[in-house]
Amino acid sequence: MNIKIASKRIFNRYEWYLLSFILLLALSVHLYSSWGGLIWTIDSNTYWTASRNIINEGKLIAADGGAYVFWPPLFPITLSLFSESSYYVFHSFSFLLGLIFIYQFLKLKHSITLSLMVLSVYTLTVYPYLLSSFLWTEVNFILFLYSGLYFFQKWNMDENNHKYLMLAGILFCLMCLQRNAGVFIIVGLSIYSIAFYFKTRNFKNFISTGSVLSISVIPVILWNINRRILFPEEYYIYQQPFLTDFLKNFKMVSNELIRLVLPIDTGLNSYIIIILLSMIMMSIIYKKESSLTITLISTYIFLFITLPLLEKSDIGRFIAPIMPLIILQIISSSKYYISKLYKNKIKNAIILLFSIVLLYNIARTINNVEQWNYRSVHNPKSAKIFF
Repeated sequence: MNIKIASKRIFNRYEWYLLSFILLLALSVHLYSSWGGLIWTIDSNTYWTASRNIINEGKLIAADGGAYVFWPPLFPITLSLFSESSYYVFHSFSFLLGLIFIYQFLKLKHSITLSLMVLSVYTLTVYPYLLSSFLWTEVNFILFLYSGLYFFQKWNMDENNHKYLMLAGILFCLMCLQRNAGVFIIVGLSIYSIAFYFKTRNFKNFISTGSVLSISVIPVILWNINRRILFPEEYYIYQQPFLTDFLKNFKMVSNELIRLVLPIDTGLNSYIIIILLSMIMMSIIYKKESSLTITLISTYIFLFITLPLLEKSDIGRFIAPIMPLIILQIISSSKYYISKLYKNKIKNAIILLFSIVLLYNIARTINNVEQWNYRSVHNPKSAKIFF
């Protein structure tokens, strides 16, 4: 017990030193990974071409000369304000600010110790650099997501301060206009708000939250309706049914989550994976904590799985924005159940296991970052994601 108290005091006393070290380490890895400039993929080329067309013609036109249909407009609009080199500076600043808001959001409901642990583990995994090394939408998406969640949680803690809710609504609106996946977050927040209402019967809070969440998602809905009306042929060509590839998508997402702790692509049957992950989820829910986090994770993943067949190489990119929440649940639940154990040998064995998992993630990060650095320096506009 004395050791726990001492460690808490150390974390509390040196909080900003530790946070600064984590941020400096993450920024250094990001800069090394993208030393020759941000790496481009087909999506990157689409974003950048659309941004140049805004400057030259005042229109959103995709790289193939067709309409900019399947993506929200905010990212190419943002890119149109910068050159490649100046956007890299902005991108790096957004990456760092996103990490700060992840930490601030975590700290609202959790101890400084746990929040620093989650942030440090996240920055040691491959996921933040998977997003920051490429010219993609996710770095700004994460900034909007976690700054929005921060102010949303501040509103729940101080309902009389409506500026928090207004700020959250603006940031969530930008999040949705950055990536359509922002709608999945709004759905999760809506489900949480409904559950919160039934728990507290606070009708004023429910109406205020519901109104702001609804308004924040309207612009991206109108954008997609507009694209569908103006360019129906584009939608017809690429139209695919939803839910038909649910099990295939579920297996790929499950494999990516398992790769967080094991360096393998599992060959397990989809139904076995469903049973295992359901047992893990029930164990987490039994702890009766972090209902917002659990709701966001489960809603986000479920809605992604319902999409038409996903590309295997894109799964990590899709999951990465909610990885801090997943790591939070893993660490907090593990600490809870370890505290219930009485035999030190079992506790030590579990701690050793987690240390091995962390070392595996560090090795995985080093391997990928080295490859991305090479690609960034030698051929940044023709890249693979994983190696």
